Amino acid sequence: MSKLEQNLARIDEITERAEQGKMTLAEALDTIEKSLKYLDRLHKHILKAEPRIQIMDIKTGELSPFTPPPRGEDE
Repeated sequence: MSKLEQNLARIDEITERAEQGKMTLAEALDTIEKSLKYLDRLHKHILKAEPRIQIMDIKTGELSPFTPPPRGEDE
């Protein structure tokens, strides 16, 4: 399992626990801190991968660089 997949799995685990609603305030705060850490790691993986992504034209088979949409001001 890659680090990306491990971080996604951790986010899923944290989400499931939070949705059960059986956490104390301290556990909830700890969970939020952990979630932010994993989300930051995932974001770094995505930023690293973006330059390597290419789009294939179905008709011609030609590849062109992927250009991500502009990010919002709050991102």
